[in-house]
Amino acid sequence: MRIQVGQNIRAARERCGLDQRELAEKMFGKAERSSYISDVESGKAGNVTVERLAEFATALNCQPYDLLLTTNSKVGAA
Repeated sequence: MRIQVGQNIRAARERCGLDQRELAEKMFGKAERSSYISDVESGKAGNVTVERLAEFATALNCQPYDLLLTTNSKVGAA
């Protein structure tokens, strides 16, 4: 599940035309946190909390449940 969420986050980020540094800036106000984004996308960050999932969804203009889907064909299309 963690890897699927990471893949969905990456797909949504790419659909939004953001790189990892830009997403980190949008979420945390610090581009230096891009390593966390990389870890989440690759499944290395451990479990993402519900609160953090909501933050990703807000930054990526989608709903949190979009990031949990097992297929990401509509992620970021909201």
